[in-house]
Formats: sequence, structure tokens, C-alpha cells
Amino acid sequence: FFFLMIRRPPRSTQSRSSAASDVYKRQYYKKLNEYLRDDKANYNGEIALEQIVGSWLLSEEIFLYGKTKQHEKAISKLVNGGEFLMAEVYCAERTDNLLTKLFKAYINLYSDIQKAIANKPNDTKLPDIKVQIFGVINNFLKKYATHSQFDPILALDLIPEDWLLKESENSLYSFLFAVISSTLHKKRMTKTAKHISEMNLLQAEYNLVKTKKAYVRITSERNCAKCHRKIADKVFTVYPDGTTLHSTCATSAVTLNSAFPSSKKGNQGNFKY
Repeated sequence: FFFLMIRRPPRSTQSRSSAASDVYKRQYYKKLNEYLRDDKANYNGEIALEQIVGSWLLSEEIFLYGKTKQHEKAISKLVNGGEFLMAEVYCAERTDNLLTKLFKAYINLYSDIQKAIANKPNDTKLPDIKVQIFGVINNFLKKYATHSQFDPILALDLIPEDWLLKESENSLYSFLFAVISSTLHKKRMTKTAKHISEMNLLQAEYNLVKTKKAYVRITSERNCAKCHRKIADKVFTVYPDGTTLHSTCATSAVTLNSAFPSSKKGNQGNFKY
């Protein structure tokens, strides 16, 4: 129903009947947007997509491409339509290395323009379009060189061999500089994290060995920390801080901290190493 009501876009008009119709279209367009993006809405994305493919509802069409996991079609639609910024936002917000696929689409478009120039040398508009696409690609490389959804290794295989490696702000040089700097930084951070992890492991192993060697000596002078009577030959309990109690006293105690103020300090002086 929504799709039938807004098959054509709303427009500004002086006709009252047409103006009223356009008001309704805008209202239904708003409801359509809310319905499509409602996570609780129960509809078939592919069927909904069939209703609006090729219409003026570009953002809704792209949204449904994403919902139905047809990312290649979404990228192709946006790139061929010149919606480069929208394509980049679409890919950057998703996974599956879509930025790499978008870069491939850019390169294919650039190659198609080069072929068109070769076939139509008298067309004066094509060189300007080529320069424009070249600028889009350079800005893309500069912006997403270190993005997690962009594979620079695959991108290098796609870059035309005739591109110059010159030192300037918007060039292949700046892209390579950013990629190499990011890679070296990640390598250093990984190495640092590894060393810290090894140090923590050594410290944990030392603490474990030290703990295993700890013991408490029970003598005839040893008293229960709660009732202060001799431990003697009674069954006793030893807490992690070395505090020693009769088992019956330990069972009756509500908490160690409330029963023994000294244990709050984490004193391990009762242990021998």
C-alpha cells in the first residue's frame, strides 16, 4: 500500500488537489521510512525491494539492499549514480571489507572512462570526468587508508600501473605513507603488548611458586585468632593471610573481616616462606 501511494515523488504545485495529494505522499513516505527501519516490522525485504527498484526512493532502495545482504548491487547503484559519499558511508558502516569492494568499483569506473576516451577522442567531457573520478579515488585512499574495512594489500593490486608515485598531499605517495606508518605502529603496539603479557605471566608464575612454598607452623604456643585458646591438636583452618583458627571458630564466624580486624590489612606475616 505504501509503495502504491508514493510511486511518484511529492512536488511543489499550485493546484490544490495536487498539493493535497503531495501532502499525503509526504506523510506516507515518512511512514514508509519508519516501517522499513522498524526492527519489529515483519516484511520480506526482497519483495519490498522489487516494489521500489529504479524508483526515486534511492535511500530506501539502498537500505533494502543492505537488509537483504546485496551489497554489491548497492555499491554499483551508488557508484554509477555518482553518489560517492553515500556509497562510502554505506560501506564504512558495515563489515565484509565493503570499502575494498567499493574501491574496486571506483577503479572499474576509472578504467571504463579511460576506454571511453580511447573510443571517443573527440568527446571533451570525458577527460574532465576522468579527473573528477581520479580525485574521488585519491580522496578515498587518503580517508580510508587505515580503516579496518579496507584492505590496502588488495587495493595495491588494483591500482593502475601508470599512476605516478609522487610526493604530494593528494597522491598515491600519501596513501602508501599512511599505510606503512599504520602498519609499523600496529607492529610496535603488538610487540609491546606481547612483552607486557610475558612480564605479567612471569609475575604470575613467581606469585604461584611463592604461594606454593608458603606454610604455617603450628606449635604449642599457637593460639586461635578468635577464641585465643591453644590450637593444640584440634582441627584448624588457615586463611589466605595466614590467620589460624579452630575449625569450629571459623565456621561460626560470619565473615573474616568482621571477626578479625587485622585481616583487613591483608597481613601475611603469619606465613613462612
